[in-house]
Amino acid sequence: DEQDMDYLNEWDTSIPNLDVADDYRSEKRQILKCQGTDFPFSFGDYIVKILLGAIDQTIDEWDEKKITPHDNRRQRPPYGKS
Repeated sequence: DEQDMDYLNEWDTSIPNLDVADDYRSEKRQILKCQGTDFPFSFGDYIVKILLGAIDQTIDEWDEKKITPHDNRRQRPPYGKS
């Protein structure tokens, strides 16, 4: 229910490496509200968010703050420098 999700979403913002995911439709609504209606978010994206949201902060933040193209890039070391 909505009260439970509000409670868990408070944890999501205060506990590191925790991503709270609602049902697909509610999660999509939150993400589109934050990212804009042109942001692509499929059911497959929802599965990825459930599996990786607690590991990858960028994915966790889809429903928390507007993502810029810079946020989506992975910083890789130069070739041969690991």
